[in-house]
This record gives sequence, structure tokens and C-alpha cells, in this order.
Amino acid sequence: MVFKARISKKTLADHFKYYVWVYVVALVLSVTFFNMSIDVINGQAPREEQLFSYVCGESISMQYFVIFHEEMTEAFPDMKYVVCENLAYNDGTTQASIYKNKFLSLVSEKYGDVMILPYNEFTDLAKYGYFAPLEDDFGEYIDDVDPVSLKTVTMNTEENGTHVYGIPLSHLEFFPYDYDTSDKVLVLTSYSQNVENAKKLFAWYLDYMLETDWYGTIN
Repeated sequence: MVFKARISKKTLADHFKYYVWVYVVALVLSVTFFNMSIDVINGQAPREEQLFSYVCGESISMQYFVIFHEEMTEAFPDMKYVVCENLAYNDGTTQASIYKNKFLSLVSEKYGDVMILPYNEFTDLAKYGYFAPLEDDFGEYIDDVDPVSLKTVTMNTEENGTHVYGIPLSHLEFFPYDYDTSDKVLVLTSYSQNVENAKKLFAWYLDYMLETDWYGTIN
């Protein structure tokens, strides 16, 4: 399935024109609580022993997600903290606004190493340099992406120029129960403070998605 950008510059401008005060209030509150939790973790382990990833958009079956996170943790035994959170801010639940505020905090504070994002968030953030170019380290995975989909994640930024800034997930089987990958993109943040391990985690996600068949395996 080919990605289609779902917002225009005018739509984005109009949206923030009318709702900017909502985002300001939400961001101030969420940054405060977010910083408190991060300070606790940072006080217990150096940054090179921490990995943080976020799966955004829709919710994932908790039974499945627990197993997934256990396998991720086992794959990085040298890390003291391997954190993965499902920020389900598009589900329309009572928790959605909390997850959205946390996502805004993550972006504002430039925190995290690897993310799975809906395509509209990807396009909004990529042009401002939030994500790292992928060609040098992940060429073998990029080669598996069809040319049309690849164009949707190839962008030009002032800081880095034209590069591939994400891997589309529509061609991969991943979180098959509730999570729709047709509009999702895997990204590596440009501000990661644990770059080499973040790259390993990025590749782990892709290898896991390519190699694991979960359909019908959990009752």
C-alpha cells in the first residue's frame, strides 16, 4: 500500500491557528510530568545503558505487547533500561489525550531513540530534522522497500539535504491484532544519546517484523 500525505501546509497552519493555545497548555503540563519520570531513570543509569522506543498511533494487544517487550529486553542484555511504550493517541479513548501529550513532550524534549509513527506525524517532523538519514546504515532494508513507497519517506531538509528518513511498514507483518501498519513509518531519532545501540534497536525492529509470524500464535 502506498502512503498518501493526509495534510497540507494550509491544513496544518489552520489547525495550529485555532488550537495553538490547547497545545501550549498540554505541552507545559506534559513536559513537567515527563521530565520528572525521566529524571528518575537518568539518576539510576548512564544514558549509554538506556534505550527508549515508542510505538505510536493505535493500541496494541497487551498480551502480545508484553511478549514483544520481553524479547526486546532479552536482545539487549547490556542495557539497564530497555523501555518500549505504546502511545495510543488515535484510539479515541479517555487515555488518548494523555498519550498525545506525552508524545508532544518526547518531541519537545528531544527524547527517545526509535519510534513507529503514523505517516502524517512523520512528514511534519522529518522536515525539521528530527530523524536521522538511513542510507549509510540500513541500505539492505531500504532495498526491500518498493520505489513508490520509498519516495514517500525520502525528504529534503535544510540540515542534511535529501535522504531516506524512515522505513515504511506497510509491507511488513507487525502487531497483527490491533495495530495497522499501512500508514506507519519506523524512524531513528537524530537526537539519540545512545546512537550505536539505537541503530541496533532500529535493525532489531525490522528483523523482528520480517522474521516473526504472530498470526494465530496467541490465544
